[in-house]
Amino acid sequence: MKNKLHLHSMLVHVPCATVPLAAVAKIIEMNSRNLMWEMMLLFLLWISFLSIIPSVITGVIERGHKHATWFPSFKKKMGMSLFLLASLGFTIFDVSNPMIETISIIIIQPFLVIYTMILGITSTQGRVCGRLSYRKDIENTAEFDILVPTMEKIKDTGKQIL
Repeated sequence: MKNKLHLHSMLVHVPCATVPLAAVAKIIEMNSRNLMWEMMLLFLLWISFLSIIPSVITGVIERGHKHATWFPSFKKKMGMSLFLLASLGFTIFDVSNPMIETISIIIIQPFLVIYTMILGITSTQGRVCGRLSYRKDIENTAEFDILVPTMEKIKDTGKQIL
């Protein structure tokens, strides 16, 4: 069987890095008033905004292939991702209130990224001790072994590596 590229897993790392870097750039820009940091901030915000769009789309597509239903944590991740996208969009396109922009860049956007990362790690990709068993969903969904639905889907017995 041909190995499939997991685009979502690769794409989500971009905003996870650029959003906190944008917060750092904003703090430095506020203290230095240097045009270079303002340009770096705008660059990081645009990269974050543009990378979240394919991250959300590939997340929906890949989640649909793995699970028939969306667990509550998936829905929370989707909501947080869309809220982050909206927050970045307002920050980039509406600069009418510098205080709201500053709070959004330094506090709200990094919080959304960190919370979404925690949801992703602990509930949807929470591999425990090298096993491919998913932990219980935050909303108390039953535990399951990902090997079982994967083997059924691809009609392969699979190998368990411990």
